[in-house]
Amino acid sequence: MNFVHTSVLLQECLQFLAPESPDPLFIDGTLGEGGHTEAFLKTFPQLRVIGIDADPAIQAKAKVRLAPFSERVRFFLGWSDAFFEQYPQDIADPSLILFDLGISLFHYKESGRGFSFHAGEPLDMRINPDEPLSAAEIVNSYSEKQLADVLYLFAEERFSRPIARAIVEARQKTPFTEAQQLSETVFNAVPVRFRHGPIHPATKTFQALRIAVNSELDRLPRLLEKAFARLADLFYPKTRAICKLIRASL
Repeated sequence: MNFVHTSVLLQECLQFLAPESPDPLFIDGTLGEGGHTEAFLKTFPQLRVIGIDADPAIQAKAKVRLAPFSERVRFFLGWSDAFFEQYPQDIADPSLILFDLGISLFHYKESGRGFSFHAGEPLDMRINPDEPLSAAEIVNSYSEKQLADVLYLFAEERFSRPIARAIVEARQKTPFTEAQQLSETVFNAVPVRFRHGPIHPATKTFQALRIAVNSELDRLPRLLEKAFARLADLFYPKTRAICKLIRASL
C-alpha cells in the first residue's frame, strides 16, 4: 500500500509564506515527501526551491514527486542545521524558509525502523540510518536514571520512573530488539487504569526515544539561529521582528 502524508497547515503556509520578491528562493528544511514544496511550486511559478532532508529513503520519494519541477528544485541530503551552518557559497540567501518539525507518515508506515509501537519492526528510530545511535542501543545501555530523564525531559512522561525500571528489568532477561517488544513492556509498566486511555501508553516513550536518537532538541537552537541569520537582510518587517524574538530566546 502506498501511503501519502498530509502536509500540515498547507493553506496557511501558502498564505503566510507567499513570496514578495521577484526571484524568490524557498528553502524547505524538512522536505519529507515534498508535499509543502509541491504546493509552493504549483502556486508560485517564479519560485525556486532547495529541499533538505536527512533521510535518503524519503528524499527519494520526494524526488519522484517533484520530478515535474526538476529545473526549479535542488536537493540536499543531510540535517538542516548542518546545511545552514555550512551554507553553500553559490546559493543566494533565501526569501522564505519552512520547517515542519516531526516525522512523516512514511516513517510510521513504510520505513520499517520501529517508529510505530504497533509494529514488529527493529527498534531503530534513526531518521538518518547512518547515525551511530539507535533506540535499541539507548534502551539496552542507558542506566535507569538516564532512561527516566529521557522520557521525562523529551516527552513529559509522568510514569518515566516505573517505565525506566521496567525496561531495565526486562532487558536483563532479553535485550530489546523490536518496537513491539518495548511497547508491551511500557504498557505493562503503567498503572492499570491508564492502559486503555485515548492514546497508547507507549506514545510518549516512543516520542522521547525518537527525539533522543535524532538529537532533535539539540539541533533546534542551532538550526533557528543559523537559518534566521540568512533572513536578516530581508525587507519583511515581520521577519525581522520574529528573528529578534527567537534570537533573544536562544
